[in-house]
Amino acid sequence: MGIYRRLKLERERAWDTGAITTLLLASLLLVLLLVACGGGPAGDGDAAAGRAGADTKEAPDTNAAARDDLADEAPAAEPRVLLTYDRTNDEADTGADAVLVDLSTGSETLLATNAEAASVSPLGDQAAFAQEEEGEYFDTDTLFVASIDGTNPQALVEASHIVTTGWSPSGDLYYEATNSEDEDARLYRVSGVDSETEIEQWRGDFSGIFSPDGTHTVTSDLYVRPLDRNIAPTRLPTPPSPEDETFSAAGWTAEGVVALRSCLYYEDSCSTPSKLVVLDPASGRVLRELAELPPRALRASVAGEWVAYENDDEEVFAGRLGQTPRKVGTGENPRLWQVPGAIGG
Repeated sequence: MGIYRRLKLERERAWDTGAITTLLLASLLLVLLLVACGGGPAGDGDAAAGRAGADTKEAPDTNAAARDDLADEAPAAEPRVLLTYDRTNDEADTGADAVLVDLSTGSETLLATNAEAASVSPLGDQAAFAQEEEGEYFDTDTLFVASIDGTNPQALVEASHIVTTGWSPSGDLYYEATNSEDEDARLYRVSGVDSETEIEQWRGDFSGIFSPDGTHTVTSDLYVRPLDRNIAPTRLPTPPSPEDETFSAAGWTAEGVVALRSCLYYEDSCSTPSKLVVLDPASGRVLRELAELPPRALRASVAGEWVAYENDDEEVFAGRLGQTPRKVGTGENPRLWQVPGAIGG
């Protein structure tokens, strides 16, 4: 090989070696710069902390399945079931106070003295009641709405005698009143203070019981009434029964109208147990028997899995369906209301 060729190869080898050395030095310099700026490898302590943090984030949640199982097993909170009735007050001229009882806790709230016909709003946050006020020439009833604990009462309308109050599922407040003792009762929907609309062509005793969809109401004597005031109510047919028995509305579930089948109040010799039955709202056919109550049970009310009733001694009882009801107090007109939320919520 010629000298020129040999020198050329040696220069190429020297250049390759120098280039590699330069590249290594540049890489080392870049690493040193990254470390100085904090973006490179951490120190031993930081590395340990980083590894611990990484371990914590990546560690599986071994209790997740157990919590899910407990959530599945935990019972859902029961709706609140409230009872209103006209409690006997021997010291009052009318002899009644409007009271509310939480059936799960047994706590009792006095809504108003010298008052009756209480009802509870669908959300369970308000109560309506009628309070009698003495006038110079005649007494009048004033319809009030208050917080569910009886505070913040607001007067809405006045009438000669308010018989019943009730709320539709959508939250509209209704009341039935008479202007004199011999005048037929009239039904009104309240829209505000001193503002009401009469529901025309009304017939029957307003029970405050509405269909689940809020389009109809059923009277105490089983007239099914569309809330469209241009449509007349129709009498719900009832099954044949002995002359000493009667049917009265007690509730309206998704299955049908709940009615109390009982002896007439003046039949002292009656010993037949009263029965709660579910009626088809169109045909009046008995779909099934819901529960059996004592022979002298009158004016029952059903909400959810609860029933309340009064007997001919004006004692009010309440309890779960299928269980023995307990005495709540002395009075009349027991009515049950199922509202959302856990007890005390």
